[in-house]
Amino acid sequence: MGLKNRGYMEGEKKLQMSEQRIEQLCGSETILHIEDEPTIRQTVATILARMRYVVLEAETGEAGLAIYQERACDIDLVLLDLGLPDQWGGEVFSQLRAIDPQVKVVVFTGIQGPERNLEGMQALLEKPVRLVTLLQTVRTVLDTE
Repeated sequence: MGLKNRGYMEGEKKLQMSEQRIEQLCGSETILHIEDEPTIRQTVATILARMRYVVLEAETGEAGLAIYQERACDIDLVLLDLGLPDQWGGEVFSQLRAIDPQVKVVVFTGIQGPERNLEGMQALLEKPVRLVTLLQTVRTVLDTE
């Protein structure tokens, strides 16, 4: 699984942060999560929804691109896995940027190596990731102009 169990289990039971800090990590923005692993996709969607984000989910690059094409003006951030079943996430990234050169993308992957560093991405999260790291990264990227 791409989420550190300890971090997510802590998050499921009770976030080990102050209520003020939790509020700082909440949002109302729309996030498109393109991830083929159902457990990761559903867990991330649940956590982000609890933090008041609107989450759109896609399990393939093609599905993610279709959603982005249709709702680009509504989507504030894309969480993108690189190891998708239908195409390399780097290709999806290029196509997202062709639709909107200003798209904010956080690469969220377990793939190692230089190919995971995509020019123009806002951040890279390695799987497994802790809940607080995911939330802090999402909030930081969304707050960056």
